Amino acid sequence: PTRAGKSVNTVIPTSFAWNKNAFFLDLKGEIYNQTADYRSRVLHQKVLRFEPLSATGSTVSWNPFKGVRFETEFELMDLQSIAEAMIVDRGEKVDPYWNQSARNLIVSLILHAYYQNMAEGKNKVVDVADVAALVWPGCDYDTFLGEISTYQHLTLDEFLKPVNRF
Repeated sequence: PTRAGKSVNTVIPTSFAWNKNAFFLDLKGEIYNQTADYRSRVLHQKVLRFEPLSATGSTVSWNPFKGVRFETEFELMDLQSIAEAMIVDRGEKVDPYWNQSARNLIVSLILHAYYQNMAEGKNKVVDVADVAALVWPGCDYDTFLGEISTYQHLTLDEFLKPVNRF
């Protein structure tokens, strides 16, 4: 149960006693705040903090798109795997159209963000922020779809050219 003192009475003392590597699920930040300095300074360990929703950007991060093999024959399969992990069928007897449409939209947005970055010379792996910027609240949906549909994406010849493809 929450507020039962598990972190203060068990996990934090154990963290000070345990001199091996450790991984803590620390939703409140208590363990990190009370033990990181000790683990770094005294135990000479590298201490990393992963807080995906951090507004300050002061934590390590993970980009789910970094492993996508863009510009290869695996590009679509990799993105479909990510979309399937994000939009999960729950076994309900419902029309699968909506979940599959959501997956297709996610794949399309990621591809658009990636190729837009490349066309604009950003030459970086697309990240969640790039995709979110496409559909951030307040974005006019019709304008957004119009921009994507008229954006100068790769031509068929550019897509099929043999440079590092297939």
